[in-house]
Amino acid sequence: MRNELEKIAKIEKFLNGELTEREGNEFREEIRLNPELKNEVEKQRLIQEGIQSLFLKKIAHSAYRKFKIIRFLKYFGIPSVIIITTVMVINLINNNEGQKLKLKSNGHPQLQKPFDKSEPIPKTDSVVSFDTTNNKLNTETKPSEKLDVFGPLDDIIIEAENYSDFKDLSPENLGNVSSNDPVDLYNLGGRTVVGHTLPEEWLKFNFDIPKAGDYELYLMVGSGKDSVDRTINFNVNEKLWKTINTPFTGSWLDYKALYCGKYKFKKGKQQTLKLDFKTGWINLDKVIIRYSKDNF
Repeated sequence: MRNELEKIAKIEKFLNGELTEREGNEFREEIRLNPELKNEVEKQRLIQEGIQSLFLKKIAHSAYRKFKIIRFLKYFGIPSVIIITTVMVINLINNNEGQKLKLKSNGHPQLQKPFDKSEPIPKTDSVVSFDTTNNKLNTETKPSEKLDVFGPLDDIIIEAENYSDFKDLSPENLGNVSSNDPVDLYNLGGRTVVGHTLPEEWLKFNFDIPKAGDYELYLMVGSGKDSVDRTINFNVNEKLWKTINTPFTGSWLDYKALYCGKYKFKKGKQQTLKLDFKTGWINLDKVIIRYSKDNF
């Protein structure tokens, strides 16, 4: 593991031009003689280009918004400044109050308010998965555009950053959200996600099930990389449940709620969910576990 991390760190220094001229020449010769190293360098280069493209897009979007505000102020004059300032203060107060409503206990996700119904499910996306229980390939489609709230139980919402354990191959957090772990946390458009996922990395979560029965499971994911496999092994309570193919969502700022299927849970605390990123190229926002209407 240490050798793997050191190799990735050296590749990143090489791509960033941080090696001395002598070190750079020696590393180029290693790349020329080692096809496997050459492939790894190319993969890291593509990853860096994706991250740079994402931040350039965010900067351009921010500049465009500022330009619209300046043009608005120039046209309407000083009174508009007072109105905008008042609206911003009200929104800030509301956001702070909303944060206080969230329950926290030992860092584990709790039952929260029903998931925001404005978050759409892809209209035609299907989940192609291998069902380990029946030993067969399944294709499940959820044609509705929204997550419909049903039943007496609130959704169990597990935010990606609330992991209980992890494996991350990068030696440090490469995201723009600070943390004490090397898990790569990003804040994209107001939501905190786990990004820069690589093959063999994984996240583990703990959660409680208040009532036995069938539950629908969703992943809120985003990917700006097309023409590649985007695969996750979905493990529930230490057993492989399904292998999920996640969709290309259009960009790293676009997220979709992906329906993964139903799972019959027993009532109990400290149940586990583990997501193995088999291919990378996936940003994870949250997991939603919803009490199914089939229980009625």
